[in-house]
Amino acid sequence: MVDTNMEPIPSEVDEAFEILLEEIEEVVNKHFDALASAGSERNITDAKQILERAEKLSDYRQKVSAIRKEWRTLQIVSVEPPATPKQPQPKPQQPTPSGRLARGQRTPEEAFYLAILDSLVEMGGSGPIAAVIDRVHEKMKSRLKEPDLQLLKSTNMPRWRNTAMWARNNLKEEKLMKSDSPFGIWAITEAGKAWAKLEHDKKV
Repeated sequence: MVDTNMEPIPSEVDEAFEILLEEIEEVVNKHFDALASAGSERNITDAKQILERAEKLSDYRQKVSAIRKEWRTLQIVSVEPPATPKQPQPKPQQPTPSGRLARGQRTPEEAFYLAILDSLVEMGGSGPIAAVIDRVHEKMKSRLKEPDLQLLKSTNMPRWRNTAMWARNNLKEEKLMKSDSPFGIWAITEAGKAWAKLEHDKKV
């Protein structure tokens, strides 16, 4: 079960996972762009091959996400190093010239879970993707960082929107969102409603 109370472990490993996930997302997005081109050219054979690869890459991305989740559950013992003179804090990293994500910069996808489920509850349980995403943005905009607002070259959409789309995939895997909703529609499950209520009860 997803846990939004768990803050990302401030380690190089966790940051590396975040970068790896975005790199895989970029490849998946490029495959779907290629799929659209193949479909418009009526090249059915190429379209099938691209779709198969995109689906395999999406599955692989989910496996990497699951491994990261497992990493975060490990009970890592913190050993205090000997006291050393206080050093000046390094400046936050800036996005790389290629537009790729630098370490620890984007808002993680689990931060979007409750915003997505709350939006669906408010909409009666389901709604068109664009309408749901608009509500999610209203709920999340005060938490978004500068890198979240940057446009991704592969999709020409803001990074936060891409992250929210992948967050939805994880919610489907956890059975908190329906996997059989009509095309273009996001829908919450009863388990999703119960999870969202539990998260709000924790804050009371």
